[in-house]
Amino acid sequence: MEFKKFFSIMLLVIAVSMGFSSCSDDDDPQDGISQILIGRWQSAYYAEADEVDVDELDVNDTNLNCDHHVFIVFNSDGTGHEIDEDYDEDIQFTYKIKGDKIYLKSGSESVVVRILKYNDRVMYTYLESDDIIQKMVKRK
Repeated sequence: MEFKKFFSIMLLVIAVSMGFSSCSDDDDPQDGISQILIGRWQSAYYAEADEVDVDELDVNDTNLNCDHHVFIVFNSDGTGHEIDEDYDEDIQFTYKIKGDKIYLKSGSESVVVRILKYNDRVMYTYLESDDIIQKMVKRK
């Protein structure tokens, strides 16, 4: 249950990952996502996937409209952790970015999150296992 919660929260967080790129092309969109992802993000459930038109997701809206305090931290070395301040939980994970997907692993559990839309402050992700959209806002 804790792990499933972690991955649903990670959906948004995971929308942009992995600071390791051997490519030297500055125009590589994956490299841009990798750099944007690094940092501390507050994450929250946004909506059921079938209720959302991706084109209408607003990456300029930094409000989460929730009181839940879940933060996801992505480090430049491909590691990170999810902090749930309400339940005093801290879950360690590793991540990689390939295309528009973030691959997360915590212990023997793994999940894939698809990045739907993002900028340097807001990211929307899709967690297929729960069929939900997560929203993340960069806080640091």
